[in-house]
Amino acid sequence: MTKKNWWLAVLMVFPAFSQGQTFSSAGSALQFLDTQTGAKATALGGAYSAIADDPSAVYWNPAGLAWIPRVEIQTTYNQWFMDSYFQDLGIVFPTSWGALGSRLSYVNFGSFDLRDQSGNLLGSEVPTAWAGAFSVAIRMGSLGFGLSAEGDREIYGNYSISGLGLGAGALFRSDWASLSLGVRNIGQAEGYVLPLEFYAGGAATLGPPSLSFRFSTDATMSDGSLVLHHGLECGDQILFLRVGYQWLLQPQPNQDQAGLAGGVGVWLDDFQLDYSITSNGDLGLTNKVAISYAFGQAAPVKRPRHHRVKTLVKPTPTPYVVAIAPSIQPIKGPAQATPTPYVAAAAPPRQPAPQTPSAVPPAPTESMRVLYKRGIAEYHSGHFRES
Repeated sequence: MTKKNWWLAVLMVFPAFSQGQTFSSAGSALQFLDTQTGAKATALGGAYSAIADDPSAVYWNPAGLAWIPRVEIQTTYNQWFMDSYFQDLGIVFPTSWGALGSRLSYVNFGSFDLRDQSGNLLGSEVPTAWAGAFSVAIRMGSLGFGLSAEGDREIYGNYSISGLGLGAGALFRSDWASLSLGVRNIGQAEGYVLPLEFYAGGAATLGPPSLSFRFSTDATMSDGSLVLHHGLECGDQILFLRVGYQWLLQPQPNQDQAGLAGGVGVWLDDFQLDYSITSNGDLGLTNKVAISYAFGQAAPVKRPRHHRVKTLVKPTPTPYVVAIAPSIQPIKGPAQATPTPYVAAAAPPRQPAPQTPSAVPPAPTESMRVLYKRGIAEYHSGHFRES
């Protein structure tokens, strides 16, 4: 093709490179914005907006970032057709009110020969594309909201095109089910509209953690074409098997072949490895690998208002006897009364014991030692009043 218009062919062919799974407006630019990141999501046939539980949520549904408990980083590599490939790097930072997320993507379309109108070889070019996105998510109980901003640039030899797009999503999540709603790629690129896409989805998890089944469904609408995405995941918290299918309601060539996908995931402590394989009809199969790593500690969980710290039950104080030294009171008259000793019981209620003239009180040194030990014991038990 001529050097003047070869990039137009690339722009028209590239939507087919998007795994044969994303159907966008034919008149839109920067089609690679619809490239599906994350191997877990593509293994589920793109039914992922209601799950969105890893850094790829920046693309699928930014509201899902608010449920990620720890700092997590993810890298994705997708080997496409011939020598074209896609790479992606995402990270998420949880906060007390939600999360912040970011994503950087690179696409290499492979080498293209440049020829003139006579078919003479003029050289070769490697078209490339870059995209950077930033997301903010907030969470209010079971409801979360997310907003993304993305800058993009495609380079075709001496020609390039840039654009800025916005996306927004909402997510409701309970213990076993979730619902999603949102939009991707709102904006323009030098006179061309971006591949605007609306989405809605749902997911449900059944079974115990030892062997659970998660069903997910998404519906995407782009340029009037409705696509249904279905996914099923079975796992035991370590090994996960996934299968997915995409169904275009308006039949297209090879759609029955291009709709199938599958994959496997392994979760080992802080590491997660995901793999997916996707059918693209006559174009063949594509493979994708994603590696995730979570580090740091999760944000502390706030206790409900009615929660109280459990305290030990105070034991009943053991009655004890305190010897009171005899006192001498002066009495009018030539003679003085003989002092009468008495014993006081310390057990509640504290009442003076009946006077027993025959009782012999212990020595003052011994009683003070007993009183000191009792006070120390009560202090260490938290009975400060008794101490």
